[in-house]
Amino acid sequence: MTGHLPRRYKVLDPNQQIEISGVFLTVEEVAKRYKPHFYMRSDTFSPPALMLWWHAVDDQENRSLALIYHVLWEDEIHPNPIIHNIYRLYRALYYGIPVRDIEYVQINISYEDGSIRRVRYEGTFSDDYYAPIHKHKMVLITSDGNNATEHILQNDGSVQSSRNIPPPENHLCFGVASWSHQFVLLNSNKSSYDSKILIPLKFLSDGEYQKYKFSRRSQGDFVTDEHSLVVFMSGFLFFFLLGVPYMVWRLHFFVSRRFLVCSKQ
Repeated sequence: MTGHLPRRYKVLDPNQQIEISGVFLTVEEVAKRYKPHFYMRSDTFSPPALMLWWHAVDDQENRSLALIYHVLWEDEIHPNPIIHNIYRLYRALYYGIPVRDIEYVQINISYEDGSIRRVRYEGTFSDDYYAPIHKHKMVLITSDGNNATEHILQNDGSVQSSRNIPPPENHLCFGVASWSHQFVLLNSNKSSYDSKILIPLKFLSDGEYQKYKFSRRSQGDFVTDEHSLVVFMSGFLFFFLLGVPYMVWRLHFFVSRRFLVCSKQ
């Protein structure tokens, strides 16, 4: 019930030797080699990124090494100060204190040739960094080394839409597209994302995984599920603390505008 659950899947020791494209490397060396880079736009604000945690899984189904990176942010700031304080209370109750934001990127490396065969992360459907609500866009990229497809997934994992894209480069770059730290995969010119974020890389220990309640965080192919009752209770808590005040605020906004229009007639 507390959310402090251990990992329900096996991770590789950072010092374990594995073979990538005919070369033996430690898992940690591979994690450093494929470490993604993150960028902000200089006209947007975010609390600092504190750590880039990582751990690795032997993904036998996809015949690859799954590197899961987690960006640890000091906090996330909702653009509405009132909603921010309510939302922060919810996050403190659900995720614990200190209140941190943690988002993931999963990168699967082919054992055979070292190419990136699979990428997972969460983006946003909005182009506005400061939009009040950012619906999470679950992105899955699959590649055979020559061609790649980007899939947008539903909550149940089914495919909502797909499109062909260039195969991912070995050094992936992501832009921070929202105040809640959803990402966008950048191409080589990086567009308006002009400020690189410098984050130290660190292996995610079992203790840190439990302390920061990763079972309640965004997860990729490898998940630690909580009891369905806890999931239901968290949804109810979210609606009570945020949904009800938001509806009251919207109703007040609508009534105020109607009153203003009527007073001008």
